[in-house]
Formats: sequence, C-alpha cells, structure tokens
Amino acid sequence: MKYHNIVLPSLSLIQEKVQRAIPIKYDIFPGLTYLPNNKELFLSIPELSSALVSLGLLDYIDCIAVNTFWKTTSPIHRDSGYSKYSLNIPLCGYKGTYLEYFTTDVEPIKKSTASFVNTELDPIYYDYPIESCILDTIVPTDCPVIINIKQPHRFINPHSEKRSILLIRLRDCPEVDTIVANLE
Repeated sequence: MKYHNIVLPSLSLIQEKVQRAIPIKYDIFPGLTYLPNNKELFLSIPELSSALVSLGLLDYIDCIAVNTFWKTTSPIHRDSGYSKYSLNIPLCGYKGTYLEYFTTDVEPIKKSTASFVNTELDPIYYDYPIESCILDTIVPTDCPVIINIKQPHRFINPHSEKRSILLIRLRDCPEVDTIVANLE
C-alpha cells in the first residue's frame, strides 16, 4: 500500500486548532519540525484525538511533526526512523500540491536532513538519484492521507504560498499494518 485517502470528521476544526497550537517561532521556518512535547501538544486537541481513536490509530503514534514549505520540490527519498506510515493532514496552502511515488532498482544514498530541515533532531533520509527513478503514482495532498513513507517519493508545492501539513508518524508494527490494510 502506498497511500489511502482518509475522511476525518471535523477536518476544518482540526486544521484550525492545530494551526493555533503551533508556536509562531516554529511556523515561520521551512522544513520538518518536531515540536517539543509534540504528542501532548497535538493530541490535546479533542477532535484530532477522537478521529485517531475512530481510526484505531491513537495507541500507535510514534511522533508528530509539521512540514512547512513554500514553493519547492523535495528530493526523491524514503524516510528513515521507526515509522512505515504517516497520516498526513493538510493544514494550509495545500491546493494543487501533491506527492509522487517512484519505482527504482538502485540503492539509496543516506543523507542528513540538516541542510533543509528545521528540527531539534538530526534525522536522516535516503535519497534516490532522479535519473534512476520512474514515476509510478501521483497523490494529491489536498485531503488527509495515510502514506507509506518507506517507498521512494517526493512532495511538490508548485506555489509560492506556504504549505503546511501535520505528519502523524505511526509505529511500524503488525497492528498498524492490519489497520491500514483494512482501510483499503
């Protein structure tokens, strides 16, 4: 499974409350940001917690990040870390933005995200040379979606408007695999 669109009740209210919860000092920098106490901060939003309970995902959250970019195309990459899936909830500037999945038979190059990520951590990602990748699937990112972050992908914001997405990283475990499989 590469992705599955999700319907969240009270989406506009979730978007509004999440955006209000992000301290301004973190909202103005581009990149991937893991806020201090990110789970407590965002899971204190009743509508978000309720939606995660209804999906059966609340007990399987690894961490929560905010991804903010202005006009950009990310490298083709797969994410590192302990999560296989991410529930991505668009917050603002998401109209016309999308994610592309690729197929490739080359091994990725391990890189640090320090060059384009604002975070207290120093996560890595696995980069793929564009010339070795074949476009497989295009996924609009204008609605909540669970994506497989271990597949080669990149996100594209073709606009100069700020695009922010809440990334709820889910633990890589059989229970989450079952939940995601049952969504299909």
